[in-house]
Amino acid sequence: MDFRLLGPVEVELAGTRVPVARRQERCVLAILLLEAGRPVTAERLAELTWAGDPPPAARDVVATYTSRLRSALNSAGGEEAGVRLYRRDQGYVIDVDPERVDAHRFAQLLERAQATPSPACRAELLREGLALWRGPALADIGPEVVRERLGARLEELRRVALDLRIAADLAAGRHAELVGELTELAARSPLDERLAAHLMLALYRTGRQHEALQAYRTVYQRLRDELGLDPGAELQRLHAAILRGDESLDAVEEPAPVVAEEAPPRPAPRTLPRDISDFTGRDEIIAELRRAVPDGDPRAGTAPVIVAIDGMAGVGKTTLALHLAHQLAERCPDAQLYLDLHGHSARAPLEPARAVDTLLRQVGVPGDRIPEALEERVALWRSELSGRRTLLVLDNAAGSEQVIPLLPGQPGCLTLITSRRRLFGLDGVRPVSLDVLTADESVGLLARVVGERVGEDPAAAHEVAALCGNLALALRLAAARLVHRPSWQVSDLAELLRQSSPVRYDFAAEGRTVASAFALSYQHLSSPAQRMFRLVGLQPGPDVDLRAAASLAELPKPVARSLLDELVDSHLLQEVTPGRYRLHDLLREYARDLAASSDPDAERDAALRRLVAYFLHAAQRAVVYFETTPPRLHPDSGPPPPSVPAFTDPAQAQDWLEAEYGNLLSLARYAARRRWHRDTCQLTRVIWCYQYRRGYNDDCLELHDLAMAGAYSLRDDHAIAQVYNYRASVHWRLGRLTAALDDLSDAVAYSRACGDRRSEAVALQNSCRVLKRLGRYAASSTAAQHAAEAFQDLGDRLNTSMSLTEAAEIDILMHRYSTAVATWRSHLRLARESGNLIQRSMALLNLGAVELRRGRPAVAARMLRRGLSLGYLPSPPMIAEAMNNLGSACRELGDLDAALRHHSEALVTMRDFGDRAGESEVRIAYATTLRAAGDDAAALAQYRQALALAEQVRARYEQANALRGLAGTLARTDERAAGEYRRRARDLFVELGLPEKDEFPLPALTP
Repeated sequence: MDFRLLGPVEVELAGTRVPVARRQERCVLAILLLEAGRPVTAERLAELTWAGDPPPAARDVVATYTSRLRSALNSAGGEEAGVRLYRRDQGYVIDVDPERVDAHRFAQLLERAQATPSPACRAELLREGLALWRGPALADIGPEVVRERLGARLEELRRVALDLRIAADLAAGRHAELVGELTELAARSPLDERLAAHLMLALYRTGRQHEALQAYRTVYQRLRDELGLDPGAELQRLHAAILRGDESLDAVEEPAPVVAEEAPPRPAPRTLPRDISDFTGRDEIIAELRRAVPDGDPRAGTAPVIVAIDGMAGVGKTTLALHLAHQLAERCPDAQLYLDLHGHSARAPLEPARAVDTLLRQVGVPGDRIPEALEERVALWRSELSGRRTLLVLDNAAGSEQVIPLLPGQPGCLTLITSRRRLFGLDGVRPVSLDVLTADESVGLLARVVGERVGEDPAAAHEVAALCGNLALALRLAAARLVHRPSWQVSDLAELLRQSSPVRYDFAAEGRTVASAFALSYQHLSSPAQRMFRLVGLQPGPDVDLRAAASLAELPKPVARSLLDELVDSHLLQEVTPGRYRLHDLLREYARDLAASSDPDAERDAALRRLVAYFLHAAQRAVVYFETTPPRLHPDSGPPPPSVPAFTDPAQAQDWLEAEYGNLLSLARYAARRRWHRDTCQLTRVIWCYQYRRGYNDDCLELHDLAMAGAYSLRDDHAIAQVYNYRASVHWRLGRLTAALDDLSDAVAYSRACGDRRSEAVALQNSCRVLKRLGRYAASSTAAQHAAEAFQDLGDRLNTSMSLTEAAEIDILMHRYSTAVATWRSHLRLARESGNLIQRSMALLNLGAVELRRGRPAVAARMLRRGLSLGYLPSPPMIAEAMNNLGSACRELGDLDAALRHHSEALVTMRDFGDRAGESEVRIAYATTLRAAGDDAAALAQYRQALALAEQVRARYEQANALRGLAGTLARTDERAAGEYRRRARDLFVELGLPEKDEFPLPALTP
């Protein structure tokens, strides 16, 4: 298990990213890793995580974060990998091998380098350490003040390492290689005298004395103008030495290696194209590949080094290969060769015989010595390379068969191959699949090409990068527009691209287009693969899995998989996880335009209708595990497509919904745009449960508004009733109780109009919950009874029981605990008989809540833990409610630490989920426990927040309880305020008709 802090905080096990989603959790993890093996107190963690201003109960929140981190690490195999997070000495500690943490590995490499006498070895160690950096240290852990505070030491060590590495390279005589790098660094830090000195020395040693003196004048002027200072003594001494041509400036600690006597006497051929001066990014890949190439004499190995770089058109394969070739040229001084194989170009791919002929001529073999037969040419080619340290770049390969005859067989040779296809036919090759640039690398490329205009508007630069899909070719074309339009700002370019958003793949500059690059890849596909490419481009969602693609193309899964593999191997499609595929944004637009020009409208519509049918049936099967009244599809939906998955348990169904949510959402919006009203209504219905459970309130409300328009267009009373009913759930969650009740009234009316007894029962069942929250308990009980009668008429025993449990909630409020227990026990028996684990969990948790109210905390805790252990609760707020009740049970049992921990965890969940009424309830229980712990100040703060939340959403019972808590807490210190709170609480309890009103007797009348 590897941990990365030198950039965004990341955890990786065997190439798989371990998610640490919350920003504060990443911050806590980073602090513990920086102190690996040493305990860090909760106070220290809170102080650093919240920049000296931790929230109330920060210790408990830190405990929650460390618990989640421990679970995430253990689930990913942390203990097997030797990683342990635990409490020790009043703090938290993480045990991990420092070699597994990039920050510690970097520090060790820096320490080793400082102790190494050889400048060349020192430079390589420092180069290896600096390659670990992926951006600013701890780049994503929180506010800038937190990042700066924790990452300052690491950033300083980075500056030290860079300075030492440059000095070591200069001492080893690598001045010529350093000029370009130092010029860029000095431009970024114009007041850094050390960088200026390094640049002056490098320029002087390469015979550019005039430029070295000009570099001094530049830094001299900047220091005078901006700081009013003269250069330091060291820089002035160097300037004087350069003026007099001091011979000591030429001294290096290690002379450059002398070419061995056995080297070929003929001049070493050099046919590499020029390096790209504005090359940007790819630092990790370059560092990795440099490590893969032997340092020193490559002939010491047993086999040639072969690297195959593949990737989509325009991603920058050739640029990377040439940049790397120039960096490694010194390791292969006998020949540096380049050959374009035209695998994807307007010309036919170069035949192997012709390719070998070209290479032989490059190394100086006369034409009359080159044989005709391919086998003889290959033999001569490998004979010519014998004993030579050769670097060979084979660009734009069509496939393995084209490349195999060209590969050197001798140690001491390095071959870099680029191709748009993965070269599975090559053995002993180090493959590198190149992705698009990162956002920062993309902006860096724009800055290198365009100049300072990019730095003046970083937001616009990031927008340009995103609109170009971070594709190197598209970025260069966009940058060319700016370079040739000096009056433009970056925001002007962003506006141009935004007007054609999504960015057109045919964006062009000076005759170059991304479209032409894509076309050369597309034309090499088989005809069935071309059709699959066009169809995948039609999919409106972010990605597509094998089953959906098979339905889209109306093909068996094995055939679909073969075609998708062909697209992946050609880098026209990305396989982001096994069996799940994604198109780059520009490729998606290209595919859609191809489909529009190649496939009739009817065929495209038929494909998308098949996709809708697939998702409808699959989602219906998935949500069966989570809904008491699962959705029913319209008869016109037809039978399930063959590729629809059959889920065997709730976890599998949940995973599918999690993976496909973005596609379901996009497809519903697409159906609404196409005025496919029935599909819009049905897609909205089948994903409602997942949206509600995960708290996607805005998405849920948006889709129900779209579905409402569609249902009215269909003039379908049943569809209208259904949309009203499920839209009410969103209003309920957001605390809009009046809007929820209005929607449910309409749902009941339209259900009765079309004679849909089940839809009417569901709407009545939901109405009783809203009425209860509003404090209208009699109306709530009546609605629950009517719902139970309707379900009983339908023969639905489970939903009949569910409706009766809604009435049992009123029994609890009225302190009729025996009646409530009997109702919930009956429901528990029915849930067991039916095998419904969700209802079984809910019954246990509600029985636990009743036992808590009737003063039996030990029994309550057992039931709550049992209900939670089943793991089948329908939504996070329900889990939070159970955890909150468990906290109250622990409080009554005297375990205040456990109680506070459970309340804190429940509060985080409710707050993250946006359930304000639920959050109010949790804060009231939390405050009560804080009072029991003697922290009245913290308790008052929680009660006040609870009251504000309850007032916002008109949760009258929670308002009354918050007021009662405030009165009790203030009774000893501020009787006047306490009396006012008691009066308000009593008035609410009286209005609600609840037994708590008797806790507040009216004051005696004065005679």
